[in-house]
Amino acid sequence: MGIPSVRREVHSYLTDTLHSLISELSPQEQEDSVIVVLIAETDPQYILAVTENIKALFPTEVRSGLLEVISPSPHFYPDFSRLRESFGDPKERVRWRTKQNLDYCFLMMYAQSKGIYYVQVSPDPTVPSWQPRPASHPPPA
Repeated sequence: MGIPSVRREVHSYLTDTLHSLISELSPQEQEDSVIVVLIAETDPQYILAVTENIKALFPTEVRSGLLEVISPSPHFYPDFSRLRESFGDPKERVRWRTKQNLDYCFLMMYAQSKGIYYVQVSPDPTVPSWQPRPASHPPPA
């Protein structure tokens, strides 16, 4: 599972989302799963604070490998001031959309080697109760 997260002005729902997801996983599912949190920011102090908070709230999950936290190098992102406007959107919207696409690419590329299936979850205020189940047929060879 991949969870992209950016700094929020008011309140981050990241830890709420993690609690919700992890609490729904059986012990076997926890063994078979990896949750990768992407902190899609370049401020090292912010990244460290979020990472330390996750480690403090989910020490067992981090140690077991169920939960991983990653962030891109600041050099991963292009110069956003040079983007062209598209779809009639203002520059800030083009910048936001471009960064979001790059964030998703970074997360999916990292998660690619972690398993066969990938689900991306947004850290929103409410995460419905669900439990991922293996497909009833084996994956293609």
